[in-house]
Amino acid sequence: AMRRPLALVGFTYLLALAAAAYFGEGAAALFAVASFALFCVSMCYRPARRAKYFPAAFLTATVAFVSFGVAVQTQAKPVRQLEGSDALISGVVCELPYKEYNRYYYTIETDAVTPAEASPGMPVPQKIRVRVSTTHALTAGVYDRVAGKVRFYAPSDGQGFSSRTYYASKGIHQLAFLYEYEDVSVSPGESRPFYYYALKTRERMLSALRTHLPPGQAALAGGIFLGERHAIDSAVQDAFRDSGVSHLLAVSGLHLTLLAWMFLKLLKFLKLPKRLAGGLCCVGILAFMAVTGFTPSIVRAG
Repeated sequence: AMRRPLALVGFTYLLALAAAAYFGEGAAALFAVASFALFCVSMCYRPARRAKYFPAAFLTATVAFVSFGVAVQTQAKPVRQLEGSDALISGVVCELPYKEYNRYYYTIETDAVTPAEASPGMPVPQKIRVRVSTTHALTAGVYDRVAGKVRFYAPSDGQGFSSRTYYASKGIHQLAFLYEYEDVSVSPGESRPFYYYALKTRERMLSALRTHLPPGQAALAGGIFLGERHAIDSAVQDAFRDSGVSHLLAVSGLHLTLLAWMFLKLLKFLKLPKRLAGGLCCVGILAFMAVTGFTPSIVRAG
């Protein structure tokens, strides 16, 4: 029997998606055809078929490339048609607002998008995620409702892993700036899902760091413990990058391993049964994933 099949599937899927994101959707289609052809060949070759490793890897890669192409066609492309257009939007703030380079940024999940000019082709998507920037802070917190007129534009593109792929990993395919001289309405949120409480916990933790530490150290601690990099000075980020330790500012497996170890030590100290301690540790890991915003690195590690 094949040993550790989930490890093979997981790493193959990860590498295939990384290749698709790096080379683009056109190359992903070619990779899908090639990996499916290799899967068929491996199934016809008896030693490979018996070992199961190669057929499983090639089939997993095919599924990954196809899923990437489907996501681009159904999620990214319909949103990209909004690039360069004005529209009235309404939706809720779904992440913590932040300030960077003297501008304020809000990630909004829309429930209505009305372009100023109707364009032929695909219907305009209504439920999208967009990062909106303003020059003045709005009185909007997480899950408050915002409505106003925006101008859509695309994240800067480039070869390989660019701003476009970075925002795409967060489900954002268009950026926008708010026309602040137009009518902008902010109203209290109508719902409080579980993620709201995770974000409020994150907000309180960052606030506590700012209260008890000087600004520079508070920003650095927020980056190391919670992956909050927006407040970290660019020179500090460059220093981490030049030193080869910028991964410390992205919450990932290192952080989660230490957290899980502390959870288990505490629960064992309380004399809880091993299985119960493991289950509670899993709950703690899920809660930490929510507090850190379900970033791709923490989801993979979780």
